[in-house]
Amino acid sequence: MVRDFADEFNVLVPFRAHSAATSICLGADAIVMAPEGQLGPVDVTYDVRAGEGKAFRLSVEDVMGYIRLLKETVGLTDQDQVASVFARLVDKLPDPVILGRVARELNQTRYVATGLLGQRRRKKRQAEIERIVERIAGSDIKHEHCISRKEARQMGLHVQDASPKIEGDMRNLLAEYETLMQLRQPLTPPRELYARQADEVHMELTLASVETTEAAWEFRQTCRCWRSAALPQVPSFQIHVGVPALPPDLAPQDMQVMLKGMADQIAQQLKDQICRTLAVGVPTQIGREIVQMGWVETS
Repeated sequence: MVRDFADEFNVLVPFRAHSAATSICLGADAIVMAPEGQLGPVDVTYDVRAGEGKAFRLSVEDVMGYIRLLKETVGLTDQDQVASVFARLVDKLPDPVILGRVARELNQTRYVATGLLGQRRRKKRQAEIERIVERIAGSDIKHEHCISRKEARQMGLHVQDASPKIEGDMRNLLAEYETLMQLRQPLTPPRELYARQADEVHMELTLASVETTEAAWEFRQTCRCWRSAALPQVPSFQIHVGVPALPPDLAPQDMQVMLKGMADQIAQQLKDQICRTLAVGVPTQIGREIVQMGWVETS
């Protein structure tokens, strides 16, 4: 999309530009990095539901690393042995179809990375592109690994050191974006509700900014947060009632008096427990929903 609007495309990396941000860097003509600038692998990770409300994060490279472990580290060469151990992996997954998704994600990641590297004005040789893709999209390094500008150069990426002037400008611009998007202020709805002493608040967040020499836009999102009482649908209380020994010749009117006394005990205990629960405080649930979002021109 950027190439549709610009003949030259360069990227500034003052600090972290991991995962999807690294993918954007692959398509740039130059990656200008500050000394503490970082890139990262572009392998895909996603959440897998395991039933009963449980989920775990699965990396495409986790699965591929498991296969390489069997063949290269453990040294399994017999296909029947490899198939047997692989079957154990399949048994651990909630749905074997996940492995098909893994294969598609891996192919998609490498396809995109190859295409981005091929869009640069100064074309790289195909062998060089394949070597970079293998390192950054198909290697054994973890998804959280930080790639410094020195390591990025060793991978074959088109990295430049930021000049002192550009480095200072990058830091200032990053500080402006941190303020604009409130990046150093964690979004915690309970704290917002408590600070405003309200049961419902609306918060406007800026998630992205696009600036040109002609105009500027911000992508804003309005969230509604609220709290509500979380009383159980069927509240339960423990009641203790003393039942005296009944004489064999107990008269009916005496039985009614005794039952009324037991009923009074139950009512009083219920009243006391309900008042005690309300005095301590009723647990609350915090809800959040997106009310509106979209681009807004700011200048």
